[in-house]
Amino acid sequence: MKTKYYFIWIEGLSPRNGELVKQLTDNGYEITNKITEALRVKQEDLYDIKHYLSRHGVADWVLDNPDSFVRTNYVPSGTLFKKLRYAI
Repeated sequence: MKTKYYFIWIEGLSPRNGELVKQLTDNGYEITNKITEALRVKQEDLYDIKHYLSRHGVADWVLDNPDSFVRTNYVPSGTLFKKLRYAI
């Protein structure tokens, strides 16, 4: 079975800078408007990502919206979420 990957689209997060989560940081997250830079998350890591983003100010109603996590097969180098890096 193929691994399922998702990128995180948060509508209205920041019209100026884009609405895709680029990376997680020590203080929250960075965003981008370039889909090729967007963070990719494996399906089994979605719960951890939702928990992390909730702790850093993203509303639960946004995280519960299935449209916020868009399925993709394309995972550019350096965009895959690595769980060990963050204390989720």
